[in-house]
Amino acid sequence: MTSTRPRLYLHIGTPKTGTTYLQDVCWHNRELLAEDGVRYPGTAADSQFRAVIDVMSGRFPDWHDRVVPGSWAAIVAESREAVESGRSVFLSHELLAPASPDEARRVLDDLSFAEIHIVCTARNLASQIPSVWQEDVKNGHRFGFREFAAALAEDRPRSVWLADVFWDFQDLPTVLRTWGGHLPPEQVHVLPVPARGAGDDVLWRRFADLLGLRPTGYRTDVRRGNRSLGMAEAELVRRINVALADRVTRRDYQDVVKFRLAQRHLAERAGKAPIVLEAGQYTWARQRAQEFVEAIEKAGYHVVGDLADLLPGDPPEGAAKAQRPPEPEELLDVSLDALGTLVDQLVAELEKPAPPQAPAGWKHRLVALSERHEAMMRVRKGYSRLASRRR
Repeated sequence: MTSTRPRLYLHIGTPKTGTTYLQDVCWHNRELLAEDGVRYPGTAADSQFRAVIDVMSGRFPDWHDRVVPGSWAAIVAESREAVESGRSVFLSHELLAPASPDEARRVLDDLSFAEIHIVCTARNLASQIPSVWQEDVKNGHRFGFREFAAALAEDRPRSVWLADVFWDFQDLPTVLRTWGGHLPPEQVHVLPVPARGAGDDVLWRRFADLLGLRPTGYRTDVRRGNRSLGMAEAELVRRINVALADRVTRRDYQDVVKFRLAQRHLAERAGKAPIVLEAGQYTWARQRAQEFVEAIEKAGYHVVGDLADLLPGDPPEGAAKAQRPPEPEELLDVSLDALGTLVDQLVAELEKPAPPQAPAGWKHRLVALSERHEAMMRVRKGYSRLASRRR
């Protein structure tokens, strides 16, 4: 029997599967979504991110931000109001993917006023592994790609702890079971990311079809704010991470290294050499992906698109030596380019006019006058003697 309650679509990731793109499209098209009967809650583009940090605070104990506490309650309240007015709701953040059963249950209980539908975007592992590694590097991690990729094939606990974290986010059967294990399978939706070259609009059309949106009329050409690095660019950032050795705060690192250097400059360089698995690693990646596909089919989840998109294709030409470190000349070229960009930014900041000084208080003005006028100095000294007698 079909429920008559409005739906709440909860997009749980996984990371690096077009999540930022879908979130940006929804944020920039909030009014059109509302016209189509769907609320995308939040007062800012990162409202839902803060809400997830809030509700899963035990998983992110080092994240200190005064605007986070209460963010989840605010999103829940706005979602409830939308459902009570007959609208569907779309919530999305990839940090939900590694939730424990208890964490997922709390979220689902808080949203139980609606008919919950779990949405999971997924991507083939041969593309996902390099993408996740370079994103980890942009967040300060120091493991080399060859070391990281080799550890993924090991059993837990793996020689590289970051490989365990990768599977916490990317083990599709476990993620889907955690979030959708207590829901009818038709309320768990898997959206495979289209093969490279298909275009973002294919993912958008799959998403729009799931939510019952009109496929056209939305602004989908939003600027991609989270582009990937090439091999040389990622290796430069990794070496910077090693050199910094935690000497800067998380906030300063995010501002200078991740955003200014990596995302705004290095990710935009032309001619970047892609990061790819070695030819031999495609075998186990394909085997693991096939296991994912079979688990999804057995569970009976609703698939929007083609599960074949989750299976890695043939290794690209040159994959046998793909993970070699960049040549010194190549790394030097990237380094000089980056240094030039940072110098340009520093010069631009130095050339900015100084902010206006706040007007001095009356005491400061009197002191300044006394330094220039003898009569005012006599008044100042007399006031000082009188004040000292009263103490």
